[in-house]
Amino acid sequence: MRNLRVPRPSPAMVVASAALMVALGGGAYAQTQLARNSVGTEQIRNNAVTAQKLAPGAIVSSRIRDGQVRTPDLRDGNVTREKLAPSERTVWAAVQADGGVRRHSGEITRVTHIPGSGRYTVDLARPIDGCAWVASTSSDATTNQGYAEVQRSGTNPSQLLVLTSRPVGGVSALVDSDFHMIIACSAPTRAAGR
Repeated sequence: MRNLRVPRPSPAMVVASAALMVALGGGAYAQTQLARNSVGTEQIRNNAVTAQKLAPGAIVSSRIRDGQVRTPDLRDGNVTREKLAPSERTVWAAVQADGGVRRHSGEITRVTHIPGSGRYTVDLARPIDGCAWVASTSSDATTNQGYAEVQRSGTNPSQLLVLTSRPVGGVSALVDSDFHMIIACSAPTRAAGR
C-alpha cells in the first residue's frame, strides 16, 4: 500500500491565507463594533429599513417632531377614528324630535327630552372643555325653517343643552325637532421641548 503524501503549503500560500483570515475577521468585527452614531442617513440605502426590521415600540411619539409626519406620509386607512386620542375625536349625533338618538359617533351617553319643550340635554362620555359645538335642525329646508342652539348645560362639564325652535306666527317658539350636532375639540397642547 502506498503512503499518501500531502504537499506542504508554500510560504506564499500561508501568508495569503493568514491575510484573508485577518481581512474577513476584521470586517466581521467592524460590523459588530461600529462607533456610536457612526451610521447616518447617507450610509443607509433607500428602502433598507422596513417596518419588519424595527423593534416593537422603536418609534414613539416623543421621537417624532411636530410637523415631521404629514398627510402624504400616511397610507390610506392607517389613521382610523379608534387610533385617535379621545380628546382629538370629533363627536357627532343625529337626534330625533322625541329625543331618540338615530346615529352617533359613540361618545353620546344619553339624550334627555321633555316632550313639547324643544329642550334636549346631551350627556357625553368626556368633558367638553376646549371644544366648540354647533347644531342645526335636520329636516328638509322646504318643510322646516327651524333653528337649533347649543350651549353648556349648567356646571356639568360633560353635558350640553340643545334648544330647537321655529317661527310660529312671526315669533320664534321652542318646538320639538330633529337635529344634528357636532362637537370638535382642539388637541391638547404639548409641553415645550417635546
